Amino acid sequence: MESLGLDSLYAPTYAYLGDLYRSVGDDDKAIENYQIALSIHGQGVALTSPMDTAVHAGLGEEYFRKGLYKESLAEAQKVSQSQPKDFNARRNLALIYRALGDGANALEEARQALALAPNDQKAALQAFVADLQASTSQK
Repeated sequence: MESLGLDSLYAPTYAYLGDLYRSVGDDDKAIENYQIALSIHGQGVALTSPMDTAVHAGLGEEYFRKGLYKESLAEAQKVSQSQPKDFNARRNLALIYRALGDGANALEEARQALALAPNDQKAALQAFVADLQASTSQK
C-alpha cells in the first residue's frame, strides 16, 4: 500500500494487489486491481512482459470463476498469443471454450495443451480430450 502513496500510476502495484486479493478470495477486488493495472499499462506506464501476461492470466481466471466466459476468453487469448507454447494457457482456453459450449475449439485447444503438457499432467489431459471427443461426437 505504501507504493500507492508514492506513485498511484505505477501499474505493478495494482498487479500485485490483484494477486493479493486473488489469494484471499476477493474476486471483485482482484478484478478491479488487474483492470487498473492494465488501464495504466495502456497509458504508457509499462508492465514488464511477464507481468503483463500474468495480469491477463489472473484477470481471465477471475472472470472465469465469476462465470464471465466471454471476458475470460478475451484475456486467455491474449495470454496464448504472447505465450503460444504455454500448456496452462492452452488448457485454460479449452476450459473456457467448453464453458461457452464451443466443443470444437475446446477440443482443439485441449489437444494443443496435451502436446505441450508436462508428463505429470498428460493423463488428466488425455481424459479431458477423450471427454471432449465423446461430447462433440454426440452432437
